[in-house]
Amino acid sequence: MDNMQWQYYLLVFAGGGSGSMLRLLISRQDFLQGKSFYIATLTANLIACFILGLIAHRYTLSPNRDWSWYLFAAGFCGGLSTFSTFSLENLELIGSGQWQTALIYTSISILGCLLALWAGISVSPKIL
Repeated sequence: MDNMQWQYYLLVFAGGGSGSMLRLLISRQDFLQGKSFYIATLTANLIACFILGLIAHRYTLSPNRDWSWYLFAAGFCGGLSTFSTFSLENLELIGSGQWQTALIYTSISILGCLLALWAGISVSPKIL
């Protein structure tokens, strides 16, 4: 591997660590502890989707990925988003017989994240 490839790995590593730290911070906020479903996970996923939307718009204009893609999209958003946790939480809801809550949580998460991604793409030209 040439030196530039190693720099990309380091950018993903730094971004992923930062995203993971933010994920932990979000999960420890008392006001994000839902009684019905997992508001902290939903919050982290919505933020990650919005940020990814901001970044994705840039790469529709120019498909050449530079350092920012590796740091923010692959690293930060990858560390922040929590699809595996989301899946486990849904399995726990279903396992405890809370099918309706699982369906609501899944629907809000998927639609909310799609909307957050769209919002990021939409506002990106105005702020970046």
